[in-house]
Amino acid sequence: MVSDPANGRLHGKVALIAGGGASAAFDEHASGAAGIGEATAIMCAREGAKVVVADISMLAAATTVAAIEAEGFTAVAVQCDVTKEADCRRAVEAGVDTFGELQLLVNNVGIGQLGSVLEIDVDEFARVLDVNLRGQFLMIQNALPAIERAGGGAIVNVSSINALRSAVGVAYETSKSALRGLTRNVALSAGPKNIRVNSVLPGAKKCSCRGHRPRPGLEPGGDADSSRSARLSVGGGAGCCLSRVGRRELCQRGGALDRRRSRRPTAVADPTA
Repeated sequence: MVSDPANGRLHGKVALIAGGGASAAFDEHASGAAGIGEATAIMCAREGAKVVVADISMLAAATTVAAIEAEGFTAVAVQCDVTKEADCRRAVEAGVDTFGELQLLVNNVGIGQLGSVLEIDVDEFARVLDVNLRGQFLMIQNALPAIERAGGGAIVNVSSINALRSAVGVAYETSKSALRGLTRNVALSAGPKNIRVNSVLPGAKKCSCRGHRPRPGLEPGGDADSSRSARLSVGGGAGCCLSRVGRRELCQRGGALDRRRSRRPTAVADPTA
């Protein structure tokens, strides 16, 4: 934790975390992306940013805000369904209206899915892409003008290691692969405006994800090292390199706080690079 947020790497910045709802308020009946987004929101606040926590569950968003405020930092909660353009616009406006500007968007909303092309119906396929791809597109489209008005900033899209390998489900992997293409394209157009656009590709994490049913031994909150199955990838074949699932707190440092500037606006975080 930063001892003095005034010296933090995000001091004076405003960060919007889409899918930043708290795990403690998350249940199987609510939509959201509890885990990585929650940890990212708290970390951004500790690094000096004023934080907008957006989540489809207002309770989850408010719980994250309460955790941030309990540490003496500043945050505001907003309900946001990323599949609705008006909600995405309202989330961005919440940051600008409350704090005056916006410099950082973390696109963390996503839902999981298991099953091959013959095991999924077209409606479920469309639903996953609507949230995981179209939703992130809408957030970017609404946030970019605000970030440009602030003089520049950064956008971090949370993809997945499954964008590079087949292990989970056809809709999920398709959405996360397509998100990498969206990231590259937006990076090229936003770079001249002093806006970095990157994607990060985390592996399996101990967190909640709507619609995702982890294999035995990989349940969110469970003991990641308690069984042989915990040492396997979600796909159940290619072993996880470190023989365990990751912690959500480790994911955010790959993107939101990386302030390095590349000469060309094409930088995309890629574990194969």
